[in-house]
Amino acid sequence: MKHQRYWFWRGYRVRYGYQGSQTQGVPLLLVHGFGAALEHWRYNAPVLGEHHPVYALDLLGFGDAQKASAQYGVRLWVAQVYEFWRTFIGQPVCLVGHSLGALVSLTAAVAHPDMVRGLVLISLPEGRPTLQPAWLNAWVGGLERLLIPVVTLPLFYVLRQPGVIRWVCRSQVYQDPEVVNAALVQMFARPAQESGAGLTLCRLAQASSRPGYAPRVAPLLAALSVPGLLIWGQQDRLIPIQQGQKWIQQFPHLQWAAIPAGHCPQDEAPLVVNQLLDEWLQQWGTGL
Repeated sequence: MKHQRYWFWRGYRVRYGYQGSQTQGVPLLLVHGFGAALEHWRYNAPVLGEHHPVYALDLLGFGDAQKASAQYGVRLWVAQVYEFWRTFIGQPVCLVGHSLGALVSLTAAVAHPDMVRGLVLISLPEGRPTLQPAWLNAWVGGLERLLIPVVTLPLFYVLRQPGVIRWVCRSQVYQDPEVVNAALVQMFARPAQESGAGLTLCRLAQASSRPGYAPRVAPLLAALSVPGLLIWGQQDRLIPIQQGQKWIQQFPHLQWAAIPAGHCPQDEAPLVVNQLLDEWLQQWGTGL
């Protein structure tokens, strides 16, 4: 993004970016997904910033934010987003979140309705499945947390290699391998080389095995009180489009758009997504 700064939140260093004019339309706050950073909005922020003030930040533990020894979870990132909003924006925004950032944005919109006028959710994940009894969840979660450092650290040192990141993005994350360029690979690879990155990944993995890591999505969507747009990649291999279609059937108050792309439509098909967002924001007019 055009202007980037550091903000110290609860003693942790966090990077954020801004572009656009304060006199333009409703502010947009962009929240990236797991393992990504504010650069994942590289093709969106400059275009959206022509008509809106646009903000983005690195969630704690990711991007250029500090690799902190923190109790990670959706509620921690919700607190970070909300306090960023209170500190730098202070007026209702349209939250735009991708993947983990979509879950954080949805949770924030329900927990803090004063900050949100609209919500765009791209590739919204479900929280940890609860298909087995609570006692078995607790046992499995405890076993996972015990084994995670043993498995995750050696795997991390393999996965952080640029060649491996490029292969994963091309084979699993993006539908069109040609859009996986050097800048994208660097966005994922650079934070993984920082001191403490491996231990942070272990903390993130351990946190995700705890029952309180993320709230359930369906009750949040039912409680949503602002206009919502759900965007999905038609060829999403990580979170198949059937998940989004299920929620649209269950919550018809949401608007829906399927994009010819993989898991990251905003980066793989930015022209389509930017136009879609512009039209949606205009459609709501005074509502946004």
